[in-house]
Amino acid sequence: MALAAVRRLGRDLAASTRARATGVVCQAEVCSASSTEGVRSLDPATSVSPSWTTRRSRKLCESASASASASASQGGDEYDVVVVGGGMIGSALACGLKHGPLTSELRVAVVDKEKQQGWGAESRRGASVPDIRVSTLTPSTLGFLDRVGVGSNLLPPVSASFDSMQVWDAFGRGHMQFSSPTFLGQVIENEVLKEELQRRAEELGCDFVYGSVTDIAVPRPKVGITKAPEEKPGGDGDRSVISFASGLSISTPLVVGADGAQSLVAKKAGIRFLEYNYGQRAVTCALRVSEPHSTAFQRFLPTGPIALLPVRGGYSNVVWSTTVAEAKRLESLGSKEFARAVDDALRSEPASAGGDVHFFSPATLGSAVSTLLGGRRRTNDVGGDLGQVTETRGEFVDPPEVLEVAGTSQKSFPLGSKHALTYCQRGVVLVGDAAHRIHPLAGQGVNIGFGDVECLMIVLQEALWSGQDYSDLLTLEKYSRERRIANAAMIRTLDAVKSLYQSQYTPLALTRNLGMDILNNSGPLKDAIVGYASSNATAKKIF
Repeated sequence: MALAAVRRLGRDLAASTRARATGVVCQAEVCSASSTEGVRSLDPATSVSPSWTTRRSRKLCESASASASASASQGGDEYDVVVVGGGMIGSALACGLKHGPLTSELRVAVVDKEKQQGWGAESRRGASVPDIRVSTLTPSTLGFLDRVGVGSNLLPPVSASFDSMQVWDAFGRGHMQFSSPTFLGQVIENEVLKEELQRRAEELGCDFVYGSVTDIAVPRPKVGITKAPEEKPGGDGDRSVISFASGLSISTPLVVGADGAQSLVAKKAGIRFLEYNYGQRAVTCALRVSEPHSTAFQRFLPTGPIALLPVRGGYSNVVWSTTVAEAKRLESLGSKEFARAVDDALRSEPASAGGDVHFFSPATLGSAVSTLLGGRRRTNDVGGDLGQVTETRGEFVDPPEVLEVAGTSQKSFPLGSKHALTYCQRGVVLVGDAAHRIHPLAGQGVNIGFGDVECLMIVLQEALWSGQDYSDLLTLEKYSRERRIANAAMIRTLDAVKSLYQSQYTPLALTRNLGMDILNNSGPLKDAIVGYASSNATAKKIF
């Protein structure tokens, strides 16, 4: 009964919100046979693309009348939540809100620069060679995507799964192997995932507003680690107003910044960041290899890690983190030359770090692990019963031979760390890269973004359940505290691992080789690590 009452309250809220609209939103007639997708062709400068499955076509009527245009310029169309940024994270949040039991009646808009180009005949999923920008999704993230209704569209052959991972050092033969009876992760092109999420968001009734955002006037903060935003005309107290280059604007009590590392939402809200430039770039492209593989390979080189991931169609994707100068050199190479460079980086014999690196026998490793664990069975809070240390050593697996670059030539992007001092301000909240940016060595960037989405959804659901204002600062700070602590720990860990493996100091090289061998011979410890890496640290589920 309580749930039904809350749902009725949500419907009343949504109905009240729509009733307050200034009339700029008008119902357009359903498209004729020439518009088979059910979405009208709208103004190219600023347009709203509505739900195509329900054949509901709504747009901002810039030319409906002079009075409507005047109303629009003052913040005409009202939404309960506006997500700025229609990428993977922003579209996933929109799907989650419209799929949640208590937020499904909220009126949600997603603001993006332009309509996804892949929709229709030129869809990225039909391309013969995979795109160079891919994401590795954990089982936990895939579980969330399945719950919002896109999981079945992301299975192979659209993506590629891997069931094992091998990590090793450029110095010595120490290595770690992780495996799963099902899979450890799934690699998919960013554009394919974005397309599926945007399609699903429209199916669930989200409006997509396309156009160039010129300003976001947010409420003045009361407390929080922010600097006061500039006073902007058009704000109306507790609501933010988002203005477009066309002169149109929309308003909402809650703006979600999902607009990437250079977030306009964060800037307009006055949210401060801690930033660190690694002085490195990551070179990436699709590769043709000698044989398909289901193992994710990662090797730590003196200049940074290089990873080889399986992608659809039997291709592989490389992400090579290195110095700026070396990245520029690698980008200048031809297809065959770059392929040879990648092959050498992955398959060359291990070097010595200022002297010969000693290798450890399984018996020695077993003794070392027994000593570390106190020589007896112990219980670990993360992994459970550690059991007896086995002396079975996983054999090193050679990566496949790299033959040539496939499709688009290699490109690079800068690497750095960036973390917001707070994820929220009054009526404003950040998710994904808008709140944090991390090193790609663990492939966790997009997964912690999906963790943000799940946590924010839980907080908003709980606020609606208890009758609280879901856009209030006290509500949003619950999300900010939980995710900032979790993500800060991830950033510190990745920075520590990066620093450890870039050192060529002989004792440190010996120690990390020993550490990898010890871990490789401790199944329960590896199981604990795999279990943690496969989750996004958001334990509660809401649907």
